[in-house]
Amino acid sequence: MSKAAIDAECEAIRRDCWRCGSVVPSSMYPLIKPYLVRPGESAPLVLEETDWLVVVSHSCDITAARMDQEPFVEILHCHQVQTPKSQFKNRRSTRRLHFRPDSTALPNFFLDAHATADRYLVPRLHFAGSAPCKKRSLRDGAIAGIRSWYALRSDRPAWPDELNERLATVRDKLEKALKPLDEDSTEIRVSISMQGDRFRLAVYLVVDEELWEGGATEKTRAIACFQQFVAVLANCDGIDVDADLSTAISGAEFTWQDMKTTDPWNFASLTPIDPA
Repeated sequence: MSKAAIDAECEAIRRDCWRCGSVVPSSMYPLIKPYLVRPGESAPLVLEETDWLVVVSHSCDITAARMDQEPFVEILHCHQVQTPKSQFKNRRSTRRLHFRPDSTALPNFFLDAHATADRYLVPRLHFAGSAPCKKRSLRDGAIAGIRSWYALRSDRPAWPDELNERLATVRDKLEKALKPLDEDSTEIRVSISMQGDRFRLAVYLVVDEELWEGGATEKTRAIACFQQFVAVLANCDGIDVDADLSTAISGAEFTWQDMKTTDPWNFASLTPIDPA
């Protein structure tokens, strides 16, 4: 294929609006099937009708002007799960993720993905001439969630083992407290310090500005979850919660400096007991 023809294919991919979060249409399955093979296996992936093939490459990589710049597109194979498990929601595990692709259009529809077993590379050339699925797509919040999930595998904060051991004694209660939280509009962040042999935590519930300003019922529910979460922490042996700093706050008021001095609360940070 000539350079001009390849450049035209790149332009076609851009024109068809492929981006991170696009879903591969079923019409493309026969074309890309040979690439949906796990390392060490010979049989290609068997796709169910309810499965989603989600593009997780960065949008600017998918639409790169030259094919040799980014020759492949990374695909995440996602399976529908009828009953999502709390230990795999909200990026609590670095291995498995249960998430809603569209919390508005599909509030009760969840997908399951494995961080390594469900990822495939497909030549970008095969995306020219086909458009993303029109009936399936990921909202921006779901896309951001997947990106954060991937990032956790390499740069999640390494909390002290002693802190992890203390938190392990109340982990079930902590998970139960956070279960009702909407991961698309809220985040728990924590600052950790030591005072003698005790850990001192400043805990924040950061709420999306739109929810903070307009969703009274949802905001009240989120704050109630936060208060229960903080109460569990405060009753954990060897842990003190800084009551003067710990608070619920609008995302519009949580500053860059606050971000630098806190970690996102994530059960995946408890590495010794990270769920399989």
